[in-house]
Amino acid sequence: MSWEGEEPNGSGWTRREWAKLAMAAGAASSIAALAGTVSGQLLPPPMKFEGEMREQMYYTKWPTEAWWNSRQGRVIRVTDFEEWKGASGVWRGLFLDGQWVPGTGYPVLVIRLKYDAPEFVVATDLAPPDGFSFYYDDPNQKVRIVAFFDRCAHLCCPPGWHVITDTKPYRDYLVPSPTYAIYNQDPIFCVCHGSQYDPLLLTTNVHPRSG
Repeated sequence: MSWEGEEPNGSGWTRREWAKLAMAAGAASSIAALAGTVSGQLLPPPMKFEGEMREQMYYTKWPTEAWWNSRQGRVIRVTDFEEWKGASGVWRGLFLDGQWVPGTGYPVLVIRLKYDAPEFVVATDLAPPDGFSFYYDDPNQKVRIVAFFDRCAHLCCPPGWHVITDTKPYRDYLVPSPTYAIYNQDPIFCVCHGSQYDPLLLTTNVHPRSG
């Protein structure tokens, strides 16, 4: 004996099938309405960035006392640097109303090296993009400038150049550091984990364990 309402009507569907269709349609409408509420009211609109991205490098302030802190927000110029001087900055930062927006752009560390240092080595197995160079030379003024991405390869801490005075770097180098051994200048130093980088050795390498 069939359940009441199971008999098919003229369309060939039973009452139960029509009821299931109605409930499914109602559920779909509820989900669509909820989705509209979430997208239209609960979720914030996409963030829109305003301002201009600048190709120049600008000084940024170091957390402790540094010679360039008073230049924060100014364009970094070659003539600002004496030999072996360096400073932190930002490249391709976003500027709004003439002010740099913190957290935008690439953090850089700019250093003036000894122009004719014979120990200066540049990698030959990599080529920079068109219009770029691994370093800047001015033969007339005998100036050589290098700019590094100012994040440690270990855990992305911000290394410094001659700004760490309360901690001394380890000197048990497996590879000699000409910056220290010959010119008595501390290499780029990350105080977080003790990493050091010699600005005279622009080389590439592969870790023997990780490949």
